[in-house]
Amino acid sequence: MINESDGDDWLIMEEKLHEQPFFVLHRGRRRSELKEEDEFEAFEMIWSKIERSIKDVLKEMNGDLFDKVNGWIRNQHSHNQLRTAFVFTKNMENVDDIDTFANLASHLNSQGCHVATLFSSDISANNGVAACLKRLFNQFLMLDFDAAHISILASWYTEQGAYNKPVVVIIDNLERCYAPVLSHFIIMLSECAVKIPLILIVGVATTLDAPHRILSSTVLHSLLPAEFYLTFPAARMDAILEAVLVKPCAFFSIGHKVASFLRNYFVDHDGTLTSFVRVLKIAVIQHITMEPLGVVLRAMVDVEQTKDIGANNIDLLETRLKEALKSCPNGNDMTNSTANEWVNRLSELHRLQKSWSSVAMCLYEAGKFSGVSLLDLYSELLDPKTYNSEPNETIMPFKSSPVERSSHQDSIIWKSIRKIRDLQSTELRQLLEKWEQYSKGFTEMHNEVIELKSVVVNEGNKRPRREAQELSIHAVRATINAEKERTKVNEKAAMLLTRMLRKCVRPIECIPGNETVCFQKVDKLQSVKYFEFLLRRPCKGVLSALLGDPRRRIQLDLLEFHTFLKCNCCCKNGRMLSLSVYDTSVMYTLAQEHGDLINLHECFQSFKAAISQPPTKPKKRLKQLSPKGKTDTNGPAKADALIQARFCRAVIELQLVGLLRMPSKRRPDFVQRIAFGL
Repeated sequence: MINESDGDDWLIMEEKLHEQPFFVLHRGRRRSELKEEDEFEAFEMIWSKIERSIKDVLKEMNGDLFDKVNGWIRNQHSHNQLRTAFVFTKNMENVDDIDTFANLASHLNSQGCHVATLFSSDISANNGVAACLKRLFNQFLMLDFDAAHISILASWYTEQGAYNKPVVVIIDNLERCYAPVLSHFIIMLSECAVKIPLILIVGVATTLDAPHRILSSTVLHSLLPAEFYLTFPAARMDAILEAVLVKPCAFFSIGHKVASFLRNYFVDHDGTLTSFVRVLKIAVIQHITMEPLGVVLRAMVDVEQTKDIGANNIDLLETRLKEALKSCPNGNDMTNSTANEWVNRLSELHRLQKSWSSVAMCLYEAGKFSGVSLLDLYSELLDPKTYNSEPNETIMPFKSSPVERSSHQDSIIWKSIRKIRDLQSTELRQLLEKWEQYSKGFTEMHNEVIELKSVVVNEGNKRPRREAQELSIHAVRATINAEKERTKVNEKAAMLLTRMLRKCVRPIECIPGNETVCFQKVDKLQSVKYFEFLLRRPCKGVLSALLGDPRRRIQLDLLEFHTFLKCNCCCKNGRMLSLSVYDTSVMYTLAQEHGDLINLHECFQSFKAAISQPPTKPKKRLKQLSPKGKTDTNGPAKADALIQARFCRAVIELQLVGLLRMPSKRRPDFVQRIAFGL
């Protein structure tokens, strides 16, 4: 109880509280939590820009194909056959095609088409044609039919009343579909195509004759085919590399070893862009979380989105840079002079990256005439040995001796520059036009390119008049002189590029302060092994484990099981098989003893002998067992069933990682072993 006299005291205390400053109390967070939040926000900003650039590149490359398909749909008309577009994707793996056909469906839908997409998993022996129709109606009618018939689609289209909207059915992968179900489904669609404007689009991953190998002649006669081709995965890879790593994008760069690792990863995974992008994403995560100043990239990207870094934007960059450095270790101790030093260093680094990318793309345009890949060229340009060579022998193909030229003839840089001397005038003019585009922000090179281009144009204008003259001694001399002039211009172009390479192409690892924007720790991308994932060991890089290392690394891990299993028997025996070895390693080790084609029965017997207990010598029995005694007949059967289950699991795991292919119709009793670099 509070007395009346106490009430005055409470009023006085309340008045005093109102006079005091007001503070909001909240639950504090640890510095590590704040650091993780800053790192996550930095990663989101950087990766979103990289991912947006990748999507824009693929959209631009596929845009022409999508427009051609849409134009073909609008212009072609047939009431007797099913119009079918075979889209050749040229991908060994189906993972890249998922996004491609999703974008195609979205594009056609925006152009006024009714679009439904069926995956190869929908067209299987277990599902049958009824499941295909059910999924088709779920997308068109938004209803679920238990007893589906193709006539429902025609009735629905008639009720819509929009007869100018074609009905498009997309199947992502022809080779992965079950042929009998697919054939039956196409026949049903061809019957419906008589009533409604129905178009079928089928993705083909392998060769041009794949439709003729998989579909019967009856099915092929019901189709009115057309062929469309996506660009090669290598060309898409070069376009992504140019947009993300060669040109400054989010200020993120990689070192030579990381670039080599990404290149090998792309090659080992059959040229899939998805695997390359995922590993690049892991590299960004590792760089931001491991590099103390990695979050500075966030400030640089934020400023670049406002305006390019320059003299007018130094103050804004300095402000954002100071904010980013506060979250770094000992960031509060950063002085203004140190911050200004970092601003100048990063601005200079950005300027060098721009000139580096301009010269690198000019070199790539020259290398295209020799079939050079940007992925290979990029990896070689980042090699510090190329820059530190004395005196830059890799990029000096003209002044060197024949012995020196032969020692560097395998260099991609050497081949690209050497090819410039052999170009014809029209090819050189095309090359200089590309150089003019790439060197716009590089004044020193841009002016010389324009001067060379004018010389080539003047020579081209003179040549027709000389060729029209009658064949005479003067005409021959004029032709020889023109050829000499062409050679001089070609050599000037080659020497210009050589000079720019010496001056500007400096690997980022050789530039001070590169650790802020350059990820070089390739061991962090290789740290998670396949066995760590199989044995369910807790590791920080779970995403890397789920993604999987290159299949060559998986092969080595399966064969070097004794380095992961720490039991005494495996440590002593090395690669020799024992009872404690993981079943997948047993299966893959046995597969090495066979050829590319492995008989299932023989392989199972070898597997059974390897994992079974060695027979023990039975003791001499005192009494003869009675024939009436009960015998356990279920024991051997259970043991065989267990061995079969273990064998199936090992084969399936090897199939999942792409090291075995299951039996086919041609060879139902054989599996195929796939080797990558071993």
